[in-house]
Amino acid sequence: MENTRIQLEFFEKQTCKLGYELIRDILRPRKVAKKQVIANEGSMCRSLIFIVKGAMRLYSIDDKGRQHTMYLACDNQWISDFESFGTNLTSGFTIEAVEDCELLIISADRLKAELTRNPGLAHFLNDIYREITGEYQRRILSLIGSSAEERYETFSRSYPHIIGRLPQTVIASYLGLCPETVSRIKNKLLTENSVISNRLKLIAC
Repeated sequence: MENTRIQLEFFEKQTCKLGYELIRDILRPRKVAKKQVIANEGSMCRSLIFIVKGAMRLYSIDDKGRQHTMYLACDNQWISDFESFGTNLTSGFTIEAVEDCELLIISADRLKAELTRNPGLAHFLNDIYREITGEYQRRILSLIGSSAEERYETFSRSYPHIIGRLPQTVIASYLGLCPETVSRIKNKLLTENSVISNRLKLIAC
């Protein structure tokens, strides 16, 4: 009960007062372990998830067994397959914990009932939808016409708070690269930064 109270208090601080008051009664706290799956590809996604602590991803697997991470979310962010969640269609994605996570979950059925009683909740949901679709758009733009190194550098600048917490395979699948390419780019950037640092030290002397 104490953990639940702390999670709800944290969520309230991260959310506008109106939004929190509208949904606080339908939030369900849950803890999940690293690599635990919340929603499976081929089934309906029935959860809208707020990550209090941890990191999660939404990914698909192609015919050759390769994973493609479409969306990443960490502390204070939302994650879901909105198309499946809102339409009852089966999802083409799996939602998986990349780290041990503390979550607040809203089920589709509870949300539908709450929307009937509180139509104003739709504005709050639109804000969440814009946040997630905005991330999708930025990701797509970063992939168009960008080299492998440019993709990694853009990701590093955009997600400095999470890049060190993610497995290299997850980063590679998000950037549309193979893990070996990501490793090569990381080593190259580390070498270049080391050279620059040494030059600055010489200048300072």
